[in-house]
Amino acid sequence: MVTYALVRKGLQGMDYQAQLRTEAGQFNQPWPKWYTAIIFRGRLSTPDDVPYYFRTALGTKTDYVRGYEYYVMDGDHYGVLRLNLKRELFNSTLFRLPFRYLPSLPVRVYPKVFADAGYVHDRFPGNSMLSNKIVYSAGLGVDILSAYDVKIRIEFARNHLGENGLFLHLNSE
Repeated sequence: MVTYALVRKGLQGMDYQAQLRTEAGQFNQPWPKWYTAIIFRGRLSTPDDVPYYFRTALGTKTDYVRGYEYYVMDGDHYGVLRLNLKRELFNSTLFRLPFRYLPSLPVRVYPKVFADAGYVHDRFPGNSMLSNKIVYSAGLGVDILSAYDVKIRIEFARNHLGENGLFLHLNSE
């Protein structure tokens, strides 16, 4: 799976920023109940001297390195690589419900190990200690999936700064 978008941000007749965003993922099942995922997200943008509002990079929405949830790294260009190895531990229906569109509540549980790496290029880093450096982390977690693609991710990560953290996410990767 590969997606890309060419975006122009700004007002007509004023400064703007052109961005090329891409996302690529490869998902495999090497053995029964085992799953791997490799996901890359990135952005290239021009020009470099645009208002701060257009410079968001890692640390917002789904573009972050796990283990750096409390950090925002702004810049012109960025890339993040995510690696996952998970195994299906539990797959069952827990409850029978009296609702027409949701007659039962399916639940799946996937323990996992993961590793992430990211980089933000910032022409004007200021006092940012993480811009223009490779940041990386690794950890353990569990994904809990239910009806209508509801996904809860509980992850313990250690980053390259030596910080540990337990994080709860209510979205996909």
